[in-house]
Amino acid sequence: MPRIRIAVTENHPELDVDTPAWQALAQSVQRLQPELLVLGELPFGPWLAASDDFSQKAWDESVKAHRRCIEALAELGAPAVVGSRAVNENGKRVNEAFVWTREGGVVSCPHTKQHIPQSDGFYEQTWTEQGQKHFEVTEVAGLRIGFMICTDIMFPEHAREYGRQGANLIVCPRATPPQAVELFRSGMHMAANVSGCYVATSNRGISMEQLVDPKGGAQFEGRASIINPTAALVAQTNPLDPIVVAEVDTDMAAWKQQFFPCDLW
Repeated sequence: MPRIRIAVTENHPELDVDTPAWQALAQSVQRLQPELLVLGELPFGPWLAASDDFSQKAWDESVKAHRRCIEALAELGAPAVVGSRAVNENGKRVNEAFVWTREGGVVSCPHTKQHIPQSDGFYEQTWTEQGQKHFEVTEVAGLRIGFMICTDIMFPEHAREYGRQGANLIVCPRATPPQAVELFRSGMHMAANVSGCYVATSNRGISMEQLVDPKGGAQFEGRASIINPTAALVAQTNPLDPIVVAEVDTDMAAWKQQFFPCDLW
């Protein structure tokens, strides 16, 4: 009965190397010793989509920030890390899933964000576009993983397809605000329900500066979570406990995929 320890986190809203937030995350990872760490959506540097005014310089800096931080992931202490990153792909600016392992470094995954919003504070179509449409399973740390980046989770047909491919974990890196709590909660529970997979989601969180002086309001909700194949919440973060660990039981996922509603066609 394979069991894999995974961690989710509500990371600092502008995570970067050589900062107190990076060091705190490394200390927590080394204390909890997960086999897989899930990071949020485009977790490194500023959230560009807060602005509808595209800047090539800002985009290039974001690409560099993600490259710089991913190259430093060994400092966090997890054997494997997944998330999404800003990257140029075949002439397009895309939000791409990535896998990093201690042995192999970083590799691209066959998934880019497909369902891209354009709304106040989340002008993502201004900054990124769809890459090739792939919802394919990637094997990482003994798990069969399907990626659904943030608003992709609102389309449960993709989760169902991952279940039919034999995935046991859906990873959902997010950058979502407090007012979207229930929307994304229901989307993630439905993804688990129809796929028979665990769902692990990490989000940009609330900085210590916002906790001390919250008058400006929080742009991101935090609330990273792990949901099991019966759609039950098994772990969730909060600003004072921003990283949590739970086990993925691959046999449980395989068992659930034999039954309702995963068996429906």
